[in-house]
Amino acid sequence: MTYLRYLPHLAFFYLVWRVWDYPYFIYTEPPLWVAVGGLAALLYWGRRVPAVGWLWWGWGLLTLAWSLAPGNTLVAGLWELPILAALAVGRWRWGLVALNLYLLLLGLFTTLSLFHYGLVQYFSGSAHYLLGEQALWLVPLAFYWMLTKPRFRWAAGLLAVLSVYAVLMSGARAAYLPLALLLPALVVFAAREGVRPLRSLGYVALVFLLVAGIDAAAPGHPVQTALLYKSEVTRRDAGNLDEGIGNIGSRITMWKLAVHMVALRPLGTGNGSYAQVFEGFMDVPEFDGVWSRSPHNYLLETLATGGWPRFFLLLVLLWPIVRGFFSDDWPWALAAAALWTTLLFDVTGFIPGFLILAFMTLGPLLPEAKPAPSWVWGLGLAAGVALAAWWYSPCTGPECAIERYRGFPGRVSAALKAYPDRANALLVQVEKLYPESPWPLLVRIRSATSSNEKEITLRRLVEKFPYANANYYRALIRMYLESGNTEMVRSWLRIARLHFPRSTFIDVTKPPGFSEP
Repeated sequence: MTYLRYLPHLAFFYLVWRVWDYPYFIYTEPPLWVAVGGLAALLYWGRRVPAVGWLWWGWGLLTLAWSLAPGNTLVAGLWELPILAALAVGRWRWGLVALNLYLLLLGLFTTLSLFHYGLVQYFSGSAHYLLGEQALWLVPLAFYWMLTKPRFRWAAGLLAVLSVYAVLMSGARAAYLPLALLLPALVVFAAREGVRPLRSLGYVALVFLLVAGIDAAAPGHPVQTALLYKSEVTRRDAGNLDEGIGNIGSRITMWKLAVHMVALRPLGTGNGSYAQVFEGFMDVPEFDGVWSRSPHNYLLETLATGGWPRFFLLLVLLWPIVRGFFSDDWPWALAAAALWTTLLFDVTGFIPGFLILAFMTLGPLLPEAKPAPSWVWGLGLAAGVALAAWWYSPCTGPECAIERYRGFPGRVSAALKAYPDRANALLVQVEKLYPESPWPLLVRIRSATSSNEKEITLRRLVEKFPYANANYYRALIRMYLESGNTEMVRSWLRIARLHFPRSTFIDVTKPPGFSEP
């Protein structure tokens, strides 16, 4: 009967797997079962969630009061219910290990199958990247057990080989960097426990030799393929051999943009709003090249959307990692640090499944003696129930998209299809709720019934968001070119080049891949 107490954990793990197995994003509406599962977990484990965790979630919901994308803030609050509960669920260490082992084996099967069929995906958010970044958490634990648990040395060695293989075949530099940092740290920390550095280095070398041998025997050599591909990408980035600013340059630019956003709005733009509003803050030429709906840094995304208060609350949540380095829990701290480091360079901060896993890795490091006060738990749970009831309760009519769902794009799009005669009135209200988002104007462009209406809206778009997207200028210039207005073509081409000097998408006489807004 003792094992029955872990049934709720297994139910939560099933939720994690369901979310992990589908390409959900923090700016898409979560299914009802996600919110219900999160609330059930908080009802059961809510007292074990630290008070700072509740404050982190509560402040995110509070940003609704000044959010520039209020519908997205409500949706982010729903997604963060299971993310918050993960802090408590992750306290079951061996359950967390079992979950990660399952995800590792599942990921290896998926990525090797994709590799076999020539469907390699070396880009942010892909199955390859997620596998490599998730497997990082197991690497220090596996090496630690190899070095200190003689009874489990062979099993731990096998786990180390599989984990390192997964990291290397991922092609994710966001996983390679933490791996390069954690291995020397592992040797240093193990030495504190009396393990000779030469022995630790020998085990590391043995694991990498085994990985190399397995890859040499594997058809297509997945690890070698990934390493060669990424080394070439890095070389081209460093030598600026391609047009544009490259992967590294674009990340630095996105990070600058996030800092620029919080400089203008110290309390943030609203939790979950980044994907909708970042283009509204691209108001100087230095942000030429920003194209992603994610800043590729979860801490900076938190800073930009939740403001300084939520950023500091997140740092407090992460403090147990630092404290863990100086305790017997250092292997768990090193594992959590490795996984969280990937969140500083990739889009995984926008992937709910990965965020749930990341917050679970903090669980083993949280002090057991500091539960949240009853009033904090009760107030937070009541707010979560109210949020879910507000969002999922039945609501009919076009006004629901505005009054209930606060202009959330998915709900507005559904209302526009159901009530096309109310489109203009709806979009006028959405523009007020989402003042820094180009989305309402893009909807107007796609639904324009005349070339004159389309031209006017395109001009509004480029005038309101002059540095947002070179494609907006290209669409306007193409309109004038097709109508034979060469004077306007030259005028707008000159303006576009001033705003996007590095862009290769502006000149419509060239045929680069282009999708009209």
